[in-house]
Amino acid sequence: MSKTLTLLGAFLRHPRIFMTLIQTLKSTRLYMNAIVAEYFKPLLEGALSEAQAVSLPELIQQKSIKNIALLDELVGLLQKTNFIQRRGERIWLKKPIPADIVAQTEQKLNRLVIEAFKTFAITLRKTVEDRLKGIPVSEFDAGELRIQWDIALRGDFYRFQRNHAFEFIKFKDLLKKSAETANILDYGCGSGDGTKQIYHYVKAANAEFNLEACDVSEGLIEIAQEDEALGLPIKFFSLKNQKPKSNYYDFIFISQVLHWHENPTELLAELKSYLKPNGILFGVQSTISKRIYQIDLFIRLLGGGGFPPLATMESWFTANNLLLTYDSTFYSFKCTKKG
Repeated sequence: MSKTLTLLGAFLRHPRIFMTLIQTLKSTRLYMNAIVAEYFKPLLEGALSEAQAVSLPELIQQKSIKNIALLDELVGLLQKTNFIQRRGERIWLKKPIPADIVAQTEQKLNRLVIEAFKTFAITLRKTVEDRLKGIPVSEFDAGELRIQWDIALRGDFYRFQRNHAFEFIKFKDLLKKSAETANILDYGCGSGDGTKQIYHYVKAANAEFNLEACDVSEGLIEIAQEDEALGLPIKFFSLKNQKPKSNYYDFIFISQVLHWHENPTELLAELKSYLKPNGILFGVQSTISKRIYQIDLFIRLLGGGGFPPLATMESWFTANNLLLTYDSTFYSFKCTKKG
């Protein structure tokens, strides 16, 4: 009931943005479904009935597939979207997969998904096959991937999530209560769009503040410094060259970062060490659900660990003696470093 009321309240406050978010989730699901179907189309060309079914063991051998779990997952996705049928180790088409399925799907998509994720289409086509063959993810800063993320992170989808996280902790109220200059860190800042959003939000609160931002991607830091936040008094630095200061920050913001880290529990221990006593760690972290499954698949194909179940996320914080407060509707969270 409380979740329904939260959704209703969000719709009444921001009807246009809320509907855009719903359309964006739907469009992302359609896009990922189309890319997976496109990969399987040539493999199932003649399998128009159970009598003509493709043998999965033979497919595994022919395509040198190593990641059997991912293959099962993708086959399951095609079953749910009514493209194929499966009986045991045999699969066949339930309906033809159009030759231009991705192009057809793009005609139906929300504008924000086209703007943010169309650039990933070529990468994803190759990535599906690479992951199935067990080929590891390439360096994040390599090739076009950095540019693709730069475009995606500028979208209204992410801006809405970040703004909700600010409201969730009553950021402006906390800043106004502070008698000292607030030291703020945007950890995992990407190309700086979110950092710029923090800057303007805090500036509007008429608070004294010092804003720093860091990321493991030197390429995205470069974009942030030389383009996105050019001219703003923000200190950007690469985590490959510098660590944040210990016991220094009043607020640390992280947005959709934990699922990219190999050991989120260790990352939270680091972040806690950067906070002052009673400092606040807050931000956005999705937890897995049916409505964002395809986004989770997208993240995992590109090298992330995937969105955690809520209980798993809570265990990361509990291990660091951090009490997590979480909004499962918009994925905002906060916790305080005690003592």
